[in-house]
Amino acid sequence: MKIGINLFASEEFEPDDLFCRFLYKSLSHAQQLQETTDFFVFFNKEFGYEKWAGWPVITETSKQEGFFSSFSIRGSILDPLIRKFKMDVVITPLETAHFITCAPCIPLIVHTENWYRGILKEDFFRKRDVKRIFHESPLWLTASEYTRRSCLDVWKIPLNKIVALSAGVEPILSQSAPSLIAPPYLVSVIDDATIHHLPETLEVLQYFCKEIPHTIVLLGKKHAKEPTNWGDNVFRIEECPDRTLSGLFQNATAFVYPALHDGSALRPIEAMQAGTCVVTPLTPVMEERCGELPFYYHAENPSSLNVVLHRIINLPSEERKERIRLGKLRVVEYTWEQTTWKLITALKRI
Repeated sequence: MKIGINLFASEEFEPDDLFCRFLYKSLSHAQQLQETTDFFVFFNKEFGYEKWAGWPVITETSKQEGFFSSFSIRGSILDPLIRKFKMDVVITPLETAHFITCAPCIPLIVHTENWYRGILKEDFFRKRDVKRIFHESPLWLTASEYTRRSCLDVWKIPLNKIVALSAGVEPILSQSAPSLIAPPYLVSVIDDATIHHLPETLEVLQYFCKEIPHTIVLLGKKHAKEPTNWGDNVFRIEECPDRTLSGLFQNATAFVYPALHDGSALRPIEAMQAGTCVVTPLTPVMEERCGELPFYYHAENPSSLNVVLHRIINLPSEERKERIRLGKLRVVEYTWEQTTWKLITALKRI
């Protein structure tokens, strides 16, 4: 079975760091299963990779302005590539699923931020052709049970067509590692799930840092909507291998994750695996995947974040260690091998 992975980018849309990380981890472990399923990753030519997560990269066109500017499903540059390489199905972000008309498409939902803003607009999803393509998809994939149910509520996709693939964690994250940054510091990430909430969050973090000096570390590949300069005490890291990530998390005061519509909790469970305190708004997905172990704050009241950070600073050493220990126990059951096996099993049933 030949599975295409659509990671094409345009001036209007690019698969973000969260989506790509989830897929990369899943496909990396698919190599180890030695199955008959083969994956082929569609990238823009300018990315220049030969393989991605161990699988062949197909590149045929550069990033094109206006590629997604029209709501017409005709004339997609993806369809000729899919025909040429004879893909059986294509896994794709929901934002670009409607451009795949010559093979069954499988939307993968890792976050739902764009359901409320940006390219996924209400008038767009009223279009008859788009709705038909979505409902004809043989399978939908989500990164949590809550997001699975949301696809039923929002898009009216039957639950028996939706498979939830829970994010896993890498054992290397729990191994002791040095930090790139001298403590004390706070860590956060940039992706589609956080980018709209980071400016307000950073205002609170900067205020906290004036009271108790900290560096702020922002992880993630460069985002089209991020400013050229986040501030004097902000350290930006675009590429971060797992061992480096482990050291950053382990030595951080806290991992601050201001996402309201993340559908995977991938980053928080990685931070819990590495051994740091997680600070995030209380959402159904966070509660599902992380339970009561993060330090939750009220998203509608950003100043509550400052209260939570002070609480973490003042935690007795033994209480902090116990919280971290329980966090590691919570996520130890989450493995990428299970995620990948569930993915391949679902694909074979199509």
